[in-house]
Amino acid sequence: MNIRYANINDYEKIYPIYYEVHQLHAKHLVDYFNEKGNPLPKPYFTQIMERDDYFFLIIENEQEIVGIALLHIRETPDIEFIVKRKYALIEDFAIKTKYPNKGYGSLLMNECKKIAKEKNASSLELNVWEFNERAIKFYESKNMKTLNRKMMLKL
Repeated sequence: MNIRYANINDYEKIYPIYYEVHQLHAKHLVDYFNEKGNPLPKPYFTQIMERDDYFFLIIENEQEIVGIALLHIRETPDIEFIVKRKYALIEDFAIKTKYPNKGYGSLLMNECKKIAKEKNASSLELNVWEFNERAIKFYESKNMKTLNRKMMLKL
């Protein structure tokens, strides 16, 4: 197993992971995600790769890239009523479904924590859809706690 930073040439190998995750979301959240469409537009990927506040990690085995994590180092806005802090937001995190329970997710999460600490982030945060119980259990096993909840009423 190897964890490294993605580069622009990894796009074609990373795209299937994004597509797999997108299909899962489209299946469970039909009011939010279209089954068709590009879940990782190349211009967006290129833009992320050029920024110094993003860290695009990939984990690979001997054969292929098996997972990704997109980490964004952010700061809260400079507003009087908000505590000023730097935090790390995992914008994307996925392991191919054909590699369950092999330790790839744990290794990738540990690398995210390591980078967050190196960048002096006070916390590591992410968003997860409520239907994704498997992901929620994984994040909870890494001592992540629910911070807030977004609710909706379908009209």
